[in-house]
Amino acid sequence: MRELLRAEWQKTVGNRWVTGLLLWIFPIGGLALAVLLPILTLLLPPLRQGLSGRQLEWTTVMINTWQFPNNPLGRIFLLGLTAVSFAGEYQWQTWKNIVPRQRRVPILASKFIILAILILFAFALLSIFLAIGEGLRALVGNASFGPALTADTLQTFLRSYTLSASITFLNVMITAIYAALAAILTRTILGGVMVGIAISILEPSLLLLLLALRGLFDKVEIIHLYRFTPIYNIGNLTSWVESNGPTQTLVYMLGNDTPADSVQFSLIVLAAWVTIGVTLLLLWFRRQDIT
Repeated sequence: MRELLRAEWQKTVGNRWVTGLLLWIFPIGGLALAVLLPILTLLLPPLRQGLSGRQLEWTTVMINTWQFPNNPLGRIFLLGLTAVSFAGEYQWQTWKNIVPRQRRVPILASKFIILAILILFAFALLSIFLAIGEGLRALVGNASFGPALTADTLQTFLRSYTLSASITFLNVMITAIYAALAAILTRTILGGVMVGIAISILEPSLLLLLLALRGLFDKVEIIHLYRFTPIYNIGNLTSWVESNGPTQTLVYMLGNDTPADSVQFSLIVLAAWVTIGVTLLLLWFRRQDIT
């Protein structure tokens, strides 16, 4: 397994154009902003005046950084990276050389592990660069910068930061499963990207379908099925991070019957999606004729 991980790391990182445009663009863009925004603040009086006396928080910047991979634009980049990682093996015909020599389950597992490590590392770097940039903006704009680094502050920050990173990790894994399944089925990079994007777009539309079924069968319980979708639980976890309370997505439709789903509930549901998705992917790949 160690050799597979090393080989997958070298192969993924060595594909500089793909990783550069689809992954490293995030920390590089964050570094550019960390340099550019303080310079603009220093050179433009209106920006300095707008910051004067304000309170800028490094904790908020670092935690909110993890929300970007969860929006549609961020997901498209990660879908592309996953599609290249999986479908590229078909187009470049490397599976024929790899699969006969190795068991298939470790091969796919190594891909998911390396993708997860690279994505988490890239966005951790992005959060650090943006926090440094915010500190420089506060310095040149005569703004307060905090909070002070105390034991309580650090403990609270690490809890929220870890939860935000975990949300992103689960969302990335689910997105990667979409793209990987599509890539294995279509055996093309474009097919993997397009099918993955289509699933990501159609997923929010599921609520409209459930609303139609509720009206058709006059059963409000049908709406509760939405609580077991990835998009709902990602939103619920994000709400807990940002406002320390459950999401209000279903309040209008369920009224007083709206459940207050906990962090644990959403983590369990998302973990189940990841487990089922990876299992299906492994079973499908094991049965596929590669050679």
